[in-house]
Amino acid sequence: MTNIAKAVEESDNIAKNHPVNMTPQAIIKRQSILGMRVKNNYHHAVRNLIRAAGGRQAVSSGVSRSLGHSGISGVSSWVNMMETIRECGLEAWLTNKGRGSLNGKTCHDIVEIITNFINEDFVALDDTAAKEALESIMELLEKRLDGNPENFDAILHSVMSSDEIKNYIDHFFGIYIYSHLSQDFSEKIEKERGSEVMNQVMTEIKDLIIDDVSRGVHGRKAGQVNWNGEEGKQFIKDEFNRIIKIVTNNED
Repeated sequence: MTNIAKAVEESDNIAKNHPVNMTPQAIIKRQSILGMRVKNNYHHAVRNLIRAAGGRQAVSSGVSRSLGHSGISGVSSWVNMMETIRECGLEAWLTNKGRGSLNGKTCHDIVEIITNFINEDFVALDDTAAKEALESIMELLEKRLDGNPENFDAILHSVMSSDEIKNYIDHFFGIYIYSHLSQDFSEKIEKERGSEVMNQVMTEIKDLIIDDVSRGVHGRKAGQVNWNGEEGKQFIKDEFNRIIKIVTNNED
């Protein structure tokens, strides 16, 4: 992570100051080298994180309580709730939960109600990462609603019955892993390099993780998975294992 901070800081200085002793071609080459250095060291940092938590098998199966357990539990809770709401409809679900009708509620209101039901039990360190990941995918869902809460049932049906649901799961695990890195290293980088460099480093890592996750080789189809059964649980664990392979550059 220190090497990432150094590379990000140098890259930012080059971009802002355009060194007079470097040709445009030399600047492009140096920025490319620094970019690869950041990417390689980010993979290395995630590998160390996974190893410290007991290895890929322990993490992806949810056995590790330090990293993995709350991630799998959190995304499973989200998927199960989305499936429940799809089956009964948002209006009926709100009424059943004592939250009144859909009338007068904004998309943000709906997202907050669902989020609060899922994350109310997240209290430990690993839960903090799961909570951040949950809030991130709920923000994606809110954007998908495009300001119209009446679209919720139709959009949810579209998400749950297609591979789009896997995109949400993948995004969840990407943010979940990023959050663990941030918790472990943000304070150290800030002390060594200052707040500006720390923010740049963590933003760079977050973007790299999300890019890697979104561009990874897709696994099995998700649209016909039974999310409330063993099939759904196994799909989530398999997908988490796939994501870990991607962000560790296919190493244990």
